[in-house]
Amino acid sequence: MKTKPETNLKNMNQFLQICRDIVTNISTGVGVFQQGSLRFVNPAFCTTLDYSEDELLGQTLTVLNLPKPEATTLIEQVSSVLQSGQKYSYDTQLKTRTGQTIDVTIAIVPLDLQLYPDTILLTLNDITEKKRNERILSEIHDIYRKTISNALGVPYILNFTNDSYTFFGEKIREIFDGDPNKLTYSDLKHRCLKRIITDPNTDITDPEEYEKAFRAGNISNYRMDFQITCNQGKVRWLSDNAVLIRRPKTKHIVGAMGILQDITAHKQLEKEREDLALQLRQQKKLESIGFLAAGVAHEINNPLTGMINYAQLIAERISDDTLRTFAQGIIEEGERVATIVRNLLAFARQEKEEHSPAQIIDIINSSLSLVKTVLRKNDIHVDLQLAADLPAIRCRNQQIQQVIINLLTNAVAALNEKYPAHDPDKIIQIQVGKVDRQNHHFIQLSIEDHGIGIPPEIIDNIFDPFFTTKRRDEGTGLGLSVVYGIIKEHDGTIHCESEPGVFTRFVIELPAANDYNE
Repeated sequence: MKTKPETNLKNMNQFLQICRDIVTNISTGVGVFQQGSLRFVNPAFCTTLDYSEDELLGQTLTVLNLPKPEATTLIEQVSSVLQSGQKYSYDTQLKTRTGQTIDVTIAIVPLDLQLYPDTILLTLNDITEKKRNERILSEIHDIYRKTISNALGVPYILNFTNDSYTFFGEKIREIFDGDPNKLTYSDLKHRCLKRIITDPNTDITDPEEYEKAFRAGNISNYRMDFQITCNQGKVRWLSDNAVLIRRPKTKHIVGAMGILQDITAHKQLEKEREDLALQLRQQKKLESIGFLAAGVAHEINNPLTGMINYAQLIAERISDDTLRTFAQGIIEEGERVATIVRNLLAFARQEKEEHSPAQIIDIINSSLSLVKTVLRKNDIHVDLQLAADLPAIRCRNQQIQQVIINLLTNAVAALNEKYPAHDPDKIIQIQVGKVDRQNHHFIQLSIEDHGIGIPPEIIDNIFDPFFTTKRRDEGTGLGLSVVYGIIKEHDGTIHCESEPGVFTRFVIELPAANDYNE
């Protein structure tokens, strides 16, 4: 049985009255369309479109001022809703009477088609401010992603409850050389090799105490540098700058948000600057030692010459053979001291001498004379083996002498570490021969000890500048790099052979004087 039109009209009037009673004071715009025209609007509907109630009543859907394609779509959707009885909503933009474009959510709600035929409830929810905020946040996020995440480092959020990272910037994969999923703070700390507090506003020096103070809220800005081991074993330096996250009302600390920066290159530059400063100080120290050595040698040389001359006068004027032997002994010891003084003066000279022909045996003997006391004190014997008819080499004597002394000093240290006391195997073997390579003649010098040897994992780095296994107070790591540079400057080669715990052998080849490249 069909409902009579009079009844429908009565029901509609009742419904419209209910609408007035319920939706007058709500912020969502509500309009009732019957057979395509507005029968009712609440104040919010009028405010949204910037029309009065009288101006809107009786209007069709075109009053929404939708762009033409969307206006057509809306009419089609209304028809579909009336047929299906299903609610439909979507976000769009429309223009008010004054021409202002606003963002709205339109909802089309069908009524009981038996009681209210061809009637829909259309709501307008002004979301302009919400959309504006979303666009602003989207822009900020885009800027953050492009600038902060890529240029400055990796943003993160850390949950203090379970020490898990709830967010990491994508660049974290580059830092850890792989997938950082499920990376926890405890795992990160386990990777740490060293941590340094960089916060200038704290007197705390212990990293653990500093972290506790931060988590307790006593420090608001967290600044720490730390060295970690990454997934592939690579060591990196990271800088961590973070702030606390608190609940808005209770101010309860729940975590931290911050940025991780890879500062490995920066740390390497810092170390290089420190090493260069150390090298400069060492160079100045060596210059001072050379200056003092030259002064002391001259001071020794004058009375030494007088002592030798007086001993010679005594030897010439006495007839007692025993006393003459004693005088001759004074002369010989004096000459030995004079040789040491001459070698010390040569070693201390800083002027740039030219390459000149020299016999390698003379350089070796002058070097041994300078370290003879050290060798005797440490009970180390030198086994010197020379081939016959060795050709001369063109070199700077002082530099080749520096090479030999450096290698001998390293051999002494290696032997002493293996044999703290006397041992028959505390021997340094020096062998000198000649070799021919591609019709060129070379002097080959090898210095070998049976000390602690060099581990295979570091032997390829021993000639690198500043590389050393010694403590800072034992060496700078400059010695072998200087040796390498001197040999290369002389168009020669140097390489090292070693077996840990058995031996170490340095082999140097220098071109003979006739083959030297000017």
